[in-house]
Formats: sequence, structure tokens, C-alpha cells
Amino acid sequence: MKDPYQVLGIPRSASDEEVKRAYRNLARKWHPDNYAGQAQAAGYEEIMKEINEAYDAIQKERAGGGPQFSGGTQSSYSSYTSAGTTSFE
Repeated sequence: MKDPYQVLGIPRSASDEEVKRAYRNLARKWHPDNYAGQAQAAGYEEIMKEINEAYDAIQKERAGGGPQFSGGTQSSYSSYTSAGTTSFE
């Protein structure tokens, strides 16, 4: 996985609120439901998956779980579930 901060387009020094705002903005833009019935929808699912993984990795890192990525290589965080990862509270 790429650097999750790079995926969300924010600096490492971003506040928790800035992280959440960046995630929500990207999720609104790239969510596959916005493109239902279009040929590109499958590609947007991959983009959304990457956005969700980046957000989850940052949340785990900030909760004390340590970094979930390693300089652009695949991390130990590789599972993805859609349940609970696309909430826009």
C-alpha cells in the first residue's frame, strides 16, 4: 500500500479532523454508488478500496497500533471489508 497520508492527500501533521475531512471528501467523490451503471464503476471500487485502507491505516496508527505501511510496499494491513468502512457520520 502507498503511504496512506499521500493517498488522502494530507500531510503527516494533519489533525484527526483534517484526516476525517479528507477521507469524507474523497469518499464522496469516488464512491462507486455515484457511478452505478457506468463502465468505470469497477475502477472506482478499487479507488474507494485504497481510500478506505488508507483511512483505516491512519486510524490504527494513531490509536497506537503503529504504522500500517512501509514506504510504499505492501503492509501487513491487507484485508478489506466494506462493513463499517464507508460510513459518512
